Amino acid sequence: HSVTRENHWVSVQAFMWIAFFSGLGELWIRRRAVRSEAWLLKIGMLPEDERTMLTSDKLGPIYVRARNTAPEAMLPTLLRRLIMEFRKSLSVDRVSDVMDSSLDLMLHQMDLRYTMLRYLVWIIPTLGFLGTVIGIADALAFVGSGQAPMDELLTPTTMKLGVAFYTTLLALVQSGVLMLGLNLTQASDEQVLNEAGQYCLDNLVIRLAEPDHLTPRHG
Repeated sequence: HSVTRENHWVSVQAFMWIAFFSGLGELWIRRRAVRSEAWLLKIGMLPEDERTMLTSDKLGPIYVRARNTAPEAMLPTLLRRLIMEFRKSLSVDRVSDVMDSSLDLMLHQMDLRYTMLRYLVWIIPTLGFLGTVIGIADALAFVGSGQAPMDELLTPTTMKLGVAFYTTLLALVQSGVLMLGLNLTQASDEQVLNEAGQYCLDNLVIRLAEPDHLTPRHG
């Protein structure tokens, strides 16, 4: 029975390390995606001078560039939606509504991408507590097994209990590292989304010119 419990304990630690490195892999993937999204904000997909006004006929090249540049990324997706809405409705108010709805949807989609990472942050301490329970049970079984004289039980039993509690300590450290990485990465992700929305507002939405505003007025 002792061998079986020790095997279970080893399996628990193995699953903890697997979960931890899986979480680090998830963080690495998300960090790369955030850097890619941030890079798109710096390549000048929209005119950034203060004089350019954008009419429907000037949006075609911008739409094509957004479609051909990382089409699944947040900024190009947002640009395509806003341009399509303006070319269809010719209404800046409708474009503003679409931008608000799109940003809310993207924020929800972003949160869903961290579901697995949040699960890993939760499961690691759970595995640690499970390993501790198994370790304590192993130590108590050793004490009651009669494998060693009573005067020689203290040292091996203390070692077994130490390893059991070390499993929980290790799990808490691993979970803390992943939680820190999750919070920092998600904050960066949300910051990039906010900057994408601000970029579209400053360089697209407020520059759109409705046809009525371009028609000369005769006194």
